Amino acid sequence: MAPALTYSLFWRGFTRTGLLATLYGGAACALVLMVFSKAVSGTPSAVFPDADFTLFPMQSTGLISIPFGYLAGWLGSRLDHWRRAADSLENRRLYEESEARLLAAE
Repeated sequence: MAPALTYSLFWRGFTRTGLLATLYGGAACALVLMVFSKAVSGTPSAVFPDADFTLFPMQSTGLISIPFGYLAGWLGSRLDHWRRAADSLENRRLYEESEARLLAAE
């Protein structure tokens, strides 16, 4: 949530695709890390105290998932800009091919 808020307030190039990548990417990263953290297994206060499938050594996932959200938002926005630029170039090429016919009203 923090990456989406700061990007939307301070980055003019932040797109809808970047927003969705930030929200889904950060949430998925936090969920996966939480499942394999000490909060779920391996400690007396965990959800499953007798099982130990801990791969992530911390209880809080924010240290990893928040930077991952920033990275996902940046990458999503950049990919969206590149896709739009490619579409714009293709539209320009198609227009230039048919420009003579359009101007001649054929």
